[in-house]
Amino acid sequence: MPSCEIMGRMSGSAAPGRRRRRLHAGRELRARLDQALQVTSRELGYALEWSEREQLIIDRACAAADRGEQLERIYDEHLVAGDEPGVLVKLSAEIRACERQVVDLTGKVSLDLLPPKSERHVRAVRARWDRRDAAWQAARGGA
Repeated sequence: MPSCEIMGRMSGSAAPGRRRRRLHAGRELRARLDQALQVTSRELGYALEWSEREQLIIDRACAAADRGEQLERIYDEHLVAGDEPGVLVKLSAEIRACERQVVDLTGKVSLDLLPPKSERHVRAVRARWDRRDAAWQAARGGA
């Protein structure tokens, strides 16, 4: 399984030989997802594993989290340097896009064995069952 640790530069114009920092957001995300999988496994009483598809999704989410972390560092550098607001706005938009991508991708990884039910659909089903039960009771003479 590929690691979600990505070596990144602090900025695009880093001097040659400048030490690169290891990014942590992706590693933390993977640890949280793996911990949630272990908790679900214990609750169900048997071991669960990520499918190949889920592993790919998690890898992409970890890469997006690391990219967002790297962009936040670059944003902070530009903020301290007092760069023009246009640069900060563009970096901020990219950071938000990375955050949205992490949320979207992790939403595709399910720890439930059954598909999630929306509250609206549950209410609709219950209303149908209640009407059916009422009709059944009426047909039996209200007993």
